[in-house]
Amino acid sequence: MIIKCVPLFLFIILLAGCMKETVHADLYTYIQYNLKEVIPLEKKAVESYQSVTGSNYTSDQSLYTTLNHDVIPMYADFVTQLKAIHPETKEVQDIHHLYVKAASLQLQAFSMMSEVLINNDQSKVQEVNSMLEDARNIMNRYMDSLNKLANKQHLTLEDYDVFSTI
Repeated sequence: MIIKCVPLFLFIILLAGCMKETVHADLYTYIQYNLKEVIPLEKKAVESYQSVTGSNYTSDQSLYTTLNHDVIPMYADFVTQLKAIHPETKEVQDIHHLYVKAASLQLQAFSMMSEVLINNDQSKVQEVNSMLEDARNIMNRYMDSLNKLANKQHLTLEDYDVFSTI
């Protein structure tokens, strides 16, 4: 009986080791290849948005034009590409879902901001700001979760230049 249990026990140990390897490989692929493809598009859209907001704000017309000609189309493309990423492991899928959720919410906020500007509807400004804040909070959870999983898998995010753009 003990002889029969030993191969099963060894198989379980090997399987557990392979599962850890799979998460490691999936996370590495996700960071090094998947994100590397999409993050530059997000960065470009966000930089365009920042060029007409905050201390760079000049007029509602300028903000509206930039949102509709640059930010929203680029960010929509980014979200589409982000949604097309399908990690293999549940651990990486769960983390990726946070990124998709944050990006989708931010895209909704950009679109609503455009509507606010075209309709001069100040009643929705607080809702737009709240959506942007929620998206930021989800993105922070994403980065925290990604860092934790990377540390658990002995990957250091600083080793990947892709994160200097987020």
